Amino acid sequence: MDIFFAFNKDDIPTFEVSKMNITCKVFLTSLIVFTVFNLFRLYFVECYYDLKEAEEDSFDLNTIFLRPKYSEVFNTWNSCFAENLLGVEDPEKFWQLFEGVSQKCDSWAHVEKLGIVHLKKYERVKSVIFPKVAPFRFNLESNNLFSIGIGRDVQFEKSFKRVRYPRLQHKKKCLKQKMQKIGHDVQFYGVDPNFHEKEKLYSQLGDFFPARIGMNPRISDNMILMKDGKTQKTNVIYLDIIYYFKQLVKVKRVDHLWFDGDGGEFDDGFFDIFYRNGRFEENKIEICQINMEIHRNPDTSERMIKFMHFVKRLIEEKRFGIFCGDHFVNNRMFMFNFQSQYCLKKFLNGP
Repeated sequence: MDIFFAFNKDDIPTFEVSKMNITCKVFLTSLIVFTVFNLFRLYFVECYYDLKEAEEDSFDLNTIFLRPKYSEVFNTWNSCFAENLLGVEDPEKFWQLFEGVSQKCDSWAHVEKLGIVHLKKYERVKSVIFPKVAPFRFNLESNNLFSIGIGRDVQFEKSFKRVRYPRLQHKKKCLKQKMQKIGHDVQFYGVDPNFHEKEKLYSQLGDFFPARIGMNPRISDNMILMKDGKTQKTNVIYLDIIYYFKQLVKVKRVDHLWFDGDGGEFDDGFFDIFYRNGRFEENKIEICQINMEIHRNPDTSERMIKFMHFVKRLIEEKRFGIFCGDHFVNNRMFMFNFQSQYCLKKFLNGP
């Protein structure tokens, strides 16, 4: 025998109905507020990031007054890297160990004393050291930043130099230029073969070059994102990196190089430019700070071998420090030139 139970709304006490109505209203109100907030944040995303980072300006800009004992930091870091990585012979193991060793050695050497500032976006980070200010010496030189390979946006570059967001120019509190707060101007240069997408994006900051940087100048087929959002194989010009710096932009001192190469840039001889007596040094090009991202590609095994040899040689030459190692699919790192007197004086209060 089936038993059915029937309820009438009149059977539910009035105070229970009222309580449920209030709960529903609170929930719906919270949901609407949450949705509106996120839509607003997405619409004004660049301003949102800038406001968020503006809260950190005070701490970041205080780093310009640091007088770090950089030799002590560098030597401690170098000893740590040598002890943990020089004996590793397996390229894949080296690739996997890199992040953990980097974090360990950063902590051991107290690299934060150098005044490294981290520009963050989601899980990605770019690291920079701002020019230092010493008593009776104000370094008001201009600065340059080269983006070799441009991401989906230029939020990192805008974080470095606070650029006014077009929709909110009247909101003076919204976007202030961090570098200009300490009396510095920045010249931006971007290079990327995806000119349909990236030229308009980067031209609001500085000069854009529709090409790919490499060691061997040539024209080669590459998959390029077109205006309709589809990728298409097309001819891409590869510029020799020395020609680019010396002949096109006529720059011999590079303050910041952000290198995000997906593969084609890492052809034969790329890493050699950073070595002692390498192509940069031979052509009297000084480079101070490098953010480098090395992607996992189909040729990852070969790239792992090159990466291992590259890091080991830098350790042995004691010219560059490698900090802030990060392994989120790709290997990322921040490098600083401890051999250049120009770099030491400008960014670490060297002699």
